[in-house]
Amino acid sequence: MPSRMQSAVSKSPWIFPEKSLRDVDSILADYIKSGFVEPDKLTPAERDELWDFCKMMGGYVGEVIIRNLGGNWKMKEIDDKSSSISLKVNDRLEGSPPQAVWRALTEPLRV
Repeated sequence: MPSRMQSAVSKSPWIFPEKSLRDVDSILADYIKSGFVEPDKLTPAERDELWDFCKMMGGYVGEVIIRNLGGNWKMKEIDDKSSSISLKVNDRLEGSPPQAVWRALTEPLRV
């Protein structure tokens, strides 16, 4: 059972401040400095590495949103071996931050 301090800290917006999204934007800009990623030209291992990076960055962005604006993660089972996670905010908006990061890195028209 988490302590009172752990419970308070886990809900604190200062751990995931909104201003940290500037750092995320900078990291993504550096990632595509030499050009957008072309998934079709990646090896399976490189694609997996890119997807892991997108999940990490998207998860962070999602936590910033949840802790500063409210919302929650929603998991949907696709089959026995995989699932999909989306973020639901104020019971109105829903999306997948990792997929948004993937598109930002691979689709030049999204800039």
